[in-house]
Amino acid sequence: MPPLATVRVGDQHICALDREGAVWCAGSNERGQLGRGTRSPREPVGRV
Repeated sequence: MPPLATVRVGDQHICALDREGAVWCAGSNERGQLGRGTRSPREPVGRV
């Protein structure tokens, strides 16, 4: 993952904005909160 500009956390997930403007998320995705179009219960860090 590239250097980060900011990080936000939810109850069971985390999303970060890198310095190039890309968003990266990981954690619980049971309600689609990672923005990847899936609802897998757990997801590794991935670019949105």
